[in-house]
Amino acid sequence: MKNNLESEKKFVLYRSYLIEEGCRLASYIALYRRLEERRADRTREMNLAPAFFGLVFDVLDSAIIHWVNNLFDEKAERGIFNFFKFIEHNRNIFMIDLL
Repeated sequence: MKNNLESEKKFVLYRSYLIEEGCRLASYIALYRRLEERRADRTREMNLAPAFFGLVFDVLDSAIIHWVNNLFDEKAERGIFNFFKFIEHNRNIFMIDLL
């Protein structure tokens, strides 16, 4: 029973980590899309500081690629596939009668 409690705690921590990472990725994507939309109707303002906005686009592009890789890399230490392996190895904590 103690092992189940430890597994449940680990599951909750793992799940909250993945939710946070997913929210961070969604925020990066939303910001990137918003800036792209503004590029069309705020070109003049963006051209006042082209180096800044160019850098922002590059950084967001890299951040999005990095976080997608973190979440979906099969060899990632805390990615979605590792989470699925954890669930597979701890199926006993997901039994209906225990819930």
